Amino acid sequence: MVKSEWDTSEGGTAKRIYSLTEAGEKYLDTWANSLEQYQSMLGHFFSMYTDMMMPSSFERKDDDNER
Repeated sequence: MVKSEWDTSEGGTAKRIYSLTEAGEKYLDTWANSLEQYQSMLGHFFSMYTDMMMPSSFERKDDDNER
């Protein structure tokens, strides 16, 4: 998934250059898409949680302000 080669184009010590192969890019893309779906799922969960849990705390604050 990763390949490397020596860069001797500049003077001095050769440097190792690493890059992704085509398979590595596909693997990385798959993981990025999976994480994006996971993030979306968590966002949906917290949105539902907030809608269910927070209105009750707002109602209590409004009730307190009216007294």
